[in-house]
Amino acid sequence: IGDIIERFGSQPDEATIRSGLPSSVLFPGMQFYNVTFDGPTYGLALACFSGRVVVQKPPSDNIDVSEGSVIAAVNSRIIPHNTKFGSVMNMLKYAINHPPAVITFAQDAYFERFWVEVLRPSLKEIKEKLQKRSKPKT
Repeated sequence: IGDIIERFGSQPDEATIRSGLPSSVLFPGMQFYNVTFDGPTYGLALACFSGRVVVQKPPSDNIDVSEGSVIAAVNSRIIPHNTKFGSVMNMLKYAINHPPAVITFAQDAYFERFWVEVLRPSLKEIKEKLQKRSKPKT
């Protein structure tokens, strides 16, 4: 991941973020964990990055989900790489409406650090720029 941070720099541009991580990047320390949600909501803020759905903001209550974790499966249905974000949202909606919903998350310390230190600030900056562009000029 050090190579990626070095390549992208501390503030990657929008094109770099949209292109995602190269397929050659491996996460040998990746671990999986399950979290059961009983509804009525997940309390998660999610984002799409590099063909994966990533936890942008974990729930505020006592549910142990890490920012930067990736959704790997919903109710044992694996989420293949490059599944459309809307399709994953539909799976999550169906699962929470038929509880319990069990989400399998993939967690890697290096990716989480990359997400928190590099991508999150860059995404925030891009969002602010887009909001400024969409405001009518007075």
